[in-house]
Amino acid sequence: MPDINLNIGGRSFAVACPEGEEASLEAAAEILSADARTLVEQSTKLSESQMLLIAGLMSADRVISIQEKCNDAEAEVERLKLKIKNGTLDSSAVDNRPEKLNLISELSDRLTKLSVKAENLADSLEKSG
Repeated sequence: MPDINLNIGGRSFAVACPEGEEASLEAAAEILSADARTLVEQSTKLSESQMLLIAGLMSADRVISIQEKCNDAEAEVERLKLKIKNGTLDSSAVDNRPEKLNLISELSDRLTKLSVKAENLADSLEKSG
């Protein structure tokens, strides 16, 4: 596993990550760092662990919001599928382009991968802290 250095909230962290995942981990660290910078600008009295906890919670809150929107979209897809099955769907009520129909599945896959990467990052930070 390669070790990479991540700069989060003006602090440097050396973490190990799976081969080939460096770019994704660095992108996740950038998101966390943006939240951490906001916190550091607002209060210099936060400890490192407090800063990382709150920044992580801010990121998790955004993920929850996205998941809720995804769940709503999935429910709408299921509702439309049922209407199609029952023959009650007005063809003008839905956009049948494949890229639209695959969007929910792709978003769900990406959220799952992001969640795994976030958990791996948290584990790495715990081990290095």
